[in-house]
Amino acid sequence: MYQLFIYTDLAGHFNPTIFHPSWFAAQGILSPAEVEDANIKIIHPEIAEFEIKWLKIHVEKNRFIAESKIPPLIRVADFIVSTFGDYLIHTPIGRVGINRTVHFKAEPNNIDKLGKFLAPQSVWGDWGKEIEGPIRGEKESNNKHGGLRLIVMEQRNLSDRYKGHIQAKVEPSIRMENGVTVDVNDHYEIENCSEMVGCEEVVSIVRRNFDTSICRSEKIINHIMSLTK
Repeated sequence: MYQLFIYTDLAGHFNPTIFHPSWFAAQGILSPAEVEDANIKIIHPEIAEFEIKWLKIHVEKNRFIAESKIPPLIRVADFIVSTFGDYLIHTPIGRVGINRTVHFKAEPNNIDKLGKFLAPQSVWGDWGKEIEGPIRGEKESNNKHGGLRLIVMEQRNLSDRYKGHIQAKVEPSIRMENGVTVDVNDHYEIENCSEMVGCEEVVSIVRRNFDTSICRSEKIINHIMSLTK
């Protein structure tokens, strides 16, 4: 059992009040049927948030997030490219993250093995022996069971971007019991980010790299999942 989330995270300068479901429908980015039953949580000068069946939008003055957990995943990229490439091309955006998050269930003992594999307790000396404690499911409750709580790996030697990184984070899931979360953040930053005057370059990054990014993050996540078998 697992839950998949794809989200594109843009950093720039935004006007949250315009990002109403009716605006997207008026431009033809979303259909009237898609926005008819939109769950609008807030539309405010400081923040906007709404959700339709396949898409969740969260906007702040310096951040725009489009998230989906329903395939086809390419719809998120199409949505970003259409919104900012066709209608809001002058919006200053200097950074973009193409991100994939998976929550998956595993046997408690296998979660322990994963933690010890990624972060061996032996390197912590005598304290490492104290961290281990009893195996989950024995006398002690899970909240007294120690071990790995968060690990982050990062790659920066990337030839496909001016500046950025690929970062993978592994930690216990807050969405499911006996679950693991793996989050892969594929981050791009344009040159002269502080002087940005539009979003053409960021839109091009999403258009060119979305499929490659999603496939790469899937491989990373699948490898971590395989370590809990």
